[in-house]
Amino acid sequence: MAVFTRPIARGVAVSFVLSMGDLSAIALFGSQNFQTLPLYLFRLMGSYQMDAGAAAAMLLLLTSLGCYALITRLIQWRHAC
Repeated sequence: MAVFTRPIARGVAVSFVLSMGDLSAIALFGSQNFQTLPLYLFRLMGSYQMDAGAAAAMLLLLTSLGCYALITRLIQWRHAC
């Protein structure tokens, strides 16, 4: 069973990161009071604020990479115990 933990951990982490950066669900169900980082990035780039958009994109990238690493390590650690 330990052989399958790595692919499962990667699959869970990739699906989480993709859903975190998904813009379509937030664009459909979001409101003015609720704003996510992908929606904020989209609005910044739409109003030609490229420097702020680049900073938001870097924050989204670092958050995604951190979540990916954390989820894969947590799942692999949990199955190792």
